[in-house]
Amino acid sequence: MKWMITGGPIDHAEPGVDGRGWIWEFRRAGEFRRIFVEISGTALASKSGLAEETAEAISTRGGSVVDRWLDVPDPPRVIKCSTAGCRPAE
Repeated sequence: MKWMITGGPIDHAEPGVDGRGWIWEFRRAGEFRRIFVEISGTALASKSGLAEETAEAISTRGGSVVDRWLDVPDPPRVIKCSTAGCRPAE
């Protein structure tokens, strides 16, 4: 069964982390999950040289990244995006 987005994006920053991002909320058959799309400080400050998926993540407030995980049974809780691209942290 596919996950459904029920909330977000919610601006968020983790203490002690160089970067910030957005939390998205999902629901599926009574299950609830939050995914944090974290953008590195370097990627946020960069004016060029970003991987396409990171540039899209920034312009969509993480929505483009989250969309890729709606069909996955156990999506990651944190996805980190850097100048090189976006990868699950787990």
